Amino acid sequence: MRDPAVRKDLPWLVVHTVPGTPLCAAVPDAWGQVVNWPTAPVWWRLAAAGRDAIIPLGVDSWGKAIAALCAGIGFAVAAAAVTRPLTRAHAAMSRRLLTARPPREQLAE
Repeated sequence: MRDPAVRKDLPWLVVHTVPGTPLCAAVPDAWGQVVNWPTAPVWWRLAAAGRDAIIPLGVDSWGKAIAALCAGIGFAVAAAAVTRPLTRAHAAMSRRLLTARPPREQLAE
């Protein structure tokens, strides 16, 4: 605990773990939905037995298949809009918490 690097790492670890884990999981999950929803019409026709496990919408008609395709396009737009701000926010937070302060950095050199 006397090491200044440890005193910087501990707050970063708490901030990174608590909100960072769900936020970092949200991006790959959003992109997974981009794949799942638009391909629902294909799965509806090819995998009739397990089609309800792919997306929560029970695709059993062409109308629902088209709705799933449209939802997938919406997920793509949302995932594209969210990915860059979340990664930049995470990088800025990490940079702020882990960067050495100028006076101490000069003393360390």
